[in-house]
Amino acid sequence: MKYVVYQVGDTFYGTAILQISSIEKLTNLQSVPAVNPEVKGIVVLRGEVVPVIDLHYLLSGEHGDGEKIIVVEIETDNKVQKAAFIVDDVKEIPDVDKLKPLPVNSSPLAEGLFESTDGITVVALDLRKYLISHKTQLGEMNDVRE
Repeated sequence: MKYVVYQVGDTFYGTAILQISSIEKLTNLQSVPAVNPEVKGIVVLRGEVVPVIDLHYLLSGEHGDGEKIIVVEIETDNKVQKAAFIVDDVKEIPDVDKLKPLPVNSSPLAEGLFESTDGITVVALDLRKYLISHKTQLGEMNDVRE
């Protein structure tokens, strides 16, 4: 399976390419009041309002300043929900045969480890888990159309 490898802070992460609908430059971010601290705001992508999640904050508790977003979508209750996750940089898309086990106390989004083509250890994340666990709040933002 192919994974998109990206950097958040000093760490490399990867997400299965089948989870990702697009990779974009973060532009025209609009703030949204009274949301969870990891929700940085919203962007409009091809006429759809998409919540923007600060992946750096989700993983470390500190806000990051990445300039790219990875857009992930899931379908629940016959509705498509999307969220864009801010990353610092996108590096490569390698083939991954098998994930290695995680150490204890890993992020709930983590599903395993693999090595990049450069030999760097990459933490595989299932970003859909975030969408599933926050579907009510994110769904309300997705329901808005420009």
